[in-house]
Amino acid sequence: MLKMRKLELKGIMLLSVAFLFLIGCVPEKKIAAEYLTTRQNIIIVLKAPKWVKMVSQIPDSIDSVPDLSEEYKYYAKLKKSRIISQLSESILMDNYVTSMKRGLDLMGYKTYLVSDQDTVMPVKENAILVNIGQIELDEGIHPIRDEVKYRNHVYAADFDLGKIELHFWIELNRLENGVPAKSPRVFYTTFNKISEFEGHFNLDEGTNTMKYYSKSLDITRAYVMGTMIKLGYNHAIGLNTLLMNEYIGYKLPDKPNRALLSVDNEFGLLYQIDELPFIELKEQP
Repeated sequence: MLKMRKLELKGIMLLSVAFLFLIGCVPEKKIAAEYLTTRQNIIIVLKAPKWVKMVSQIPDSIDSVPDLSEEYKYYAKLKKSRIISQLSESILMDNYVTSMKRGLDLMGYKTYLVSDQDTVMPVKENAILVNIGQIELDEGIHPIRDEVKYRNHVYAADFDLGKIELHFWIELNRLENGVPAKSPRVFYTTFNKISEFEGHFNLDEGTNTMKYYSKSLDITRAYVMGTMIKLGYNHAIGLNTLLMNEYIGYKLPDKPNRALLSVDNEFGLLYQIDELPFIELKEQP
């Protein structure tokens, strides 16, 4: 009976929160719903370079050789890296951009994909230009120390885990009659992954020594390739969220503390978010 009462109270609380949300951002939700019904009339030109920039940040003895050029060191470290050496810069970019275009298409936008070398836009009417300014993949190491205290003695194990960092710079602009209307706005987002591991200390009673056993799940080529596909689709959803909130701001320019909204693409439900999916980089005055 007590458990049932707790469930009822929890249900009432959730309904109360949902009701307050509906009251608090009715204008935003109405305008967001309006935007979602007009997406099929919006043209997006997706522009991207041919490859992802890759950088090995793993310390190497070659870093301290004075007579070698920075370019030589850069490519030498790429060849020696465990993950980057297995990857293709152009395939990574293709996975990301193709997945982003697919996501935008599925949400109803009319999407055109062009190269960063193209100077003539494929449309003459008004459109939104999404330019993937740069994607950078960094491979590095993440130092780990595991400790245990046994009989007033601290035992420690130090080792390095592999890690990758992906950085994305995305430019947004409006095309008027196929020509950029003004200087682009620049947005940034990132993704990090550290190799997973399990480790534990074990006392060898026969030798009375403490031994450390570890097992790591390294980041693989397949993981990085799949991550680029997943991020391309997720960033398409993020662009939709960004554009929808820009539309809300355009319609409600004088409303303070406007609610930020996103949409569940599976069920089409609008919900409130705390922040936008991309950080806008603004020039310092």
